[in-house]
Formats: sequence, structure tokens, C-alpha cells
Amino acid sequence: GVFAVSVKLSAILILFLVMKPAIGLLKEKRWKTIFAFILTGFVVILPFLIRNILISGYLVYPYASIDFFNVDWKMPASTVAFDNHEIVAWGRMLNDVRRYEEPISVWLPIWLEKSSRLECSLMLINLCLIPISILCIAIYLKKKKYDKALLLGQLSLLFIGWLMTAPLPRYGFIYMMLLIVYYVGAIGKWASAYLPKPTIIIGYLALPLIIIGIFRSTVKTINIQIEDCVLYPTDYREEEVKSVEWGEIRVFSPATGDLGNYYQFPELPYARRLEIIELRGDDISSGFRMKDQYKDREISTDGYLLDG
Repeated sequence: GVFAVSVKLSAILILFLVMKPAIGLLKEKRWKTIFAFILTGFVVILPFLIRNILISGYLVYPYASIDFFNVDWKMPASTVAFDNHEIVAWGRMLNDVRRYEEPISVWLPIWLEKSSRLECSLMLINLCLIPISILCIAIYLKKKKYDKALLLGQLSLLFIGWLMTAPLPRYGFIYMMLLIVYYVGAIGKWASAYLPKPTIIIGYLALPLIIIGIFRSTVKTINIQIEDCVLYPTDYREEEVKSVEWGEIRVFSPATGDLGNYYQFPELPYARRLEIIELRGDDISSGFRMKDQYKDREISTDGYLLDG
């Protein structure tokens, strides 16, 4: 779970699964095992935390409220907040950072309109499954089936957490699948107990066809030509870039838009930011920082002054 958080911060809700073994270990007073798990988790998450500090000056990026370090390369808190709001707005398909506080009643129809048929179907199915899950969790708790309540609650929280933060499908396609897989399994278990065997066999025969149909829809949705990718992975796209002289260093930037290239270095998506940053030493290896006159200003991710 801790490793998943270090890969994608939105996976932090998976740590609720730690509750069951943690409670068991505490009841049994297995202090050495508890210490070993905590130490292992700390070692696993440490590179992620160090990376955050090195690139932004904050322990957990993009959350400026967790601020323990007074380093000269620290990003302005306003820029960190702007980046956070931008992630939320783009995840909700609003494409305007000023709309990041729009309620779900406003942005969800926009999300459904801009998403593929497969993504819309998965979203609507999950929205229907959430109230069913709440009811099932209440029943499990009443019957003292705490393991089942914990698992179903965990799967529901992962979807809700993704939905309410930055619901881009590429951030959480797995979260849209977990509840569906859970209920398919539950229905299969019920069917095996109450339905006649021929009906179950027909269902198992139909399942591969359903999976193939979903797979074909997914491939069509993300516009991948399978024939081109089976033997060779897709290469990085080569975008048009321009070079900018920054002191004695040549820096590359996208010619249009903000999509950069893999093949030129150093590069940044917004050349405008070069006006507000400076090198910390003699060359690029020493890193860079905000110029003193901009450290307390409100600046967007793309280098615009927000405070006039």
C-alpha cells in the first residue's frame, strides 16, 4: 500500500486495508513485528518524499500546507496551490483552473459528455453501485462480517476518492473496475449456489465474449493499433521545439502549446518561467530557484503573475 502511494498519491486510500492486520498485531502486542512493518514502510516511502523535497521544497507535492523545510529552491505556495487546482480542474474535464470548485452537479455532465462510451458506462455503473455498497456494508456490520465490510468499504472509498479529486480515467481506470469485479464475483458465487449448472456453464462461456467486447472497446477508445504495439512499444512522440538562450545555457521549449519532447534536454513546457527563475550555481546540475523578487508573488504553473 505504501509503495502504491509512492507511485500515485491518489492511491493513499488503499492504506485503509492496513487496519485489519494493524488491529490484529496490536491486540497480540507483537511490537517487534509492528516496528518492522513501520520501518519497512518508511524505507519504501523515503525516496518518494526525498524526491518531492528536491523538486519542490515540500514533503508532499502538490500540498503546500505540509511545509517543514526552508530551502532556497522552494516553490511559492501559490504556485503549488495553482498546480493542485489545475490537476483537479483538468481531471473533471473543465479545462479551466478557475472552475476547480464547481460542484459535481456541474462538472459530471461535462465529464460524461467529453469521455468515451466505455468510460461513461463504467462511471454510471459505479455511481449506481455506490448506494448498493453502502447498504451492503451496513448489513455486513450488523451481521459482524467485518472483513467483508472492510473490503467493500475500501473499494468504494477508492472510487469515491478518485471521483472527488482528479477523475481522469488514466489516473483511476482501475478504480472504475474494482467494484464491478467485486460484484461480478459476488453474483458468480450466488449463481453457483442457487442456479442450475447449465445456466452457470452458459454464463462462463459468455464471459470471454464479454471480456473481448470490453477489450475491443477499450482499444478503440484509446486509439491504439494493436498490430503496431504487440512487438514494439509505442515510442515517444517527437514534438516541435524551439531553443532559448538562458544565460550561458541553451534551454528547449515547445514551439506551440505545452507538450514537450523527450529528445532534447534541458527542457521546460513554458519558456515564460525562465524570466522568474535563476540557477543556484554555475550550471544546470546545481538546480534552480525563484528569483528573490518573485518568491512572495502569486504565480501560475505556466509563469503568469496572478497578483498583477
